[in-house]
Amino acid sequence: MRIVERGPDTYQLVWELGRDPQTGRRRQKTETFHGPRRKAEARWRAVQVELDRGWNPPAGQGTQTVGEFVTAWLAWRREHRHWRITTQAWAQQLLEHYVQPSLGGDRLDKLTPWVIQQAVRDWHRRSPHAARQSLALLRRALAQAVRWDLLARNPAEGVESPLVPSRSTEWWDADTAGRFLAYSHEDPWWAAYALALLAGLRRGEICGLQWGDYDPEARVIQVRRARVDVPGGPQISEPKTARSQRVVPCDPLLAEILSHHQARQARARQAAGDDWAEGDWVITTSIGTPVGPRNLLRAFQSACRKAGVPVIRFHDLRHTYASLLRETGADFRVIADLLGHSDPRFTAKTYTHSRLEEQRQWTQRASGAIAASMSPPPRDDAASLP
Repeated sequence: MRIVERGPDTYQLVWELGRDPQTGRRRQKTETFHGPRRKAEARWRAVQVELDRGWNPPAGQGTQTVGEFVTAWLAWRREHRHWRITTQAWAQQLLEHYVQPSLGGDRLDKLTPWVIQQAVRDWHRRSPHAARQSLALLRRALAQAVRWDLLARNPAEGVESPLVPSRSTEWWDADTAGRFLAYSHEDPWWAAYALALLAGLRRGEICGLQWGDYDPEARVIQVRRARVDVPGGPQISEPKTARSQRVVPCDPLLAEILSHHQARQARARQAAGDDWAEGDWVITTSIGTPVGPRNLLRAFQSACRKAGVPVIRFHDLRHTYASLLRETGADFRVIADLLGHSDPRFTAKTYTHSRLEEQRQWTQRASGAIAASMSPPPRDDAASLP
């Protein structure tokens, strides 16, 4: 540990980075720290941990290109930091389709806010949402470049984020939701629609649900995983946030639908014989293979048209669920727990955890509003899975 006192509560911290492979010169990272020595030592150890984890700034400091640095940074993130596979895939796409074509060939140490702002303008013409995300990715990468002493300052900090048109949220009322469930009871993925409308599960959570996650005796569903779309095909991932791993009460209507679906799936399994793919998935194809989120979305939109109800996003079924909970009197604390919201301002900082029985009370009220609109009740002679 090299800490050199430069004055009262002022220290120079020095880290050894090895020798430049081209020149053979010794390389060091230095930083001036203001504060008590114990905190200076803590700062030195924290940076040394980063260096020990494998990051060694390339020779030439900022003379590398933006593309080279961001590519190396993403690789470091994947190896030493926890990112969901969807986040990794999204970051890689932003790098390949936006950052690299516009800024990839520029020298890192010559990058200016104006150059980045011009790139953001071009990105915005293609996709406002992707432009905003690309700037956020670049800003985060360059912030790490500053911490690694590759840049004196972050040029992306002076760039204005592009405006993104707000996405309108739509949802159904109880009558529309009830009519849709009643009409679609012969749809092979009827249970998937019910899990979104009556339990608020996300599309990926539904596709990742297994029968072992459902306890029919206690009437609860445990959300443990999600199936997400990434380049190369759907993969299993952890739920969206830590709060998304939750236990959700299953009301009588949803329990009836799941029982109906399980019986229909058993018939499909018997018909498929040895062709049935083992996996215990709740939502499957006709041979037991899991369903990808995009396939479920297409099936849902087709079901909306057949049922003659407004076509909304699959995610808006979750909004419908939340809206009906609110209309029946549930407070936002209960709704936040049921949906597994991760916004700290909306959940952890504002609301406390609600009890399962309290959740059950409100979800049954919302389900009752839908059940009242279902006539006639679903039969158990639905068509088998396609």
